[in-house]
Amino acid sequence: MLNRLLLALDQFDTGQAALEFTGQVAHATHASVRVLHVRELEMLGRVPALETVEEAERLVREAVFRLRLNGVPADGRVRSCATSRSPVASPKKPTGGSAMPSCSAPAGCTA
Repeated sequence: MLNRLLLALDQFDTGQAALEFTGQVAHATHASVRVLHVRELEMLGRVPALETVEEAERLVREAVFRLRLNGVPADGRVRSCATSRSPVASPKKPTGGSAMPSCSAPAGCTA
């Protein structure tokens, strides 16, 4: 059976729904949860990050707290990762290049 779950958490409503669902699954299966939040950073530095490091850490701390409050063993991590998205590209109009985040440790991602 499941004994460890990985929750990729974002700061939006979908992340909170995923947190609630993961907590229910973990509680029912007696699994522990690792909460992971990835901060996306623009490779060229032209666009500020969606959140500060402190905000990202608070998001993970609160998620871990909620899980533990419900009897689920949990820990969390925040990572930062550079993306290759163009700041002027629209998600509705593909530019031909990949809009997928690229994260090649150790250069692309940091703890």
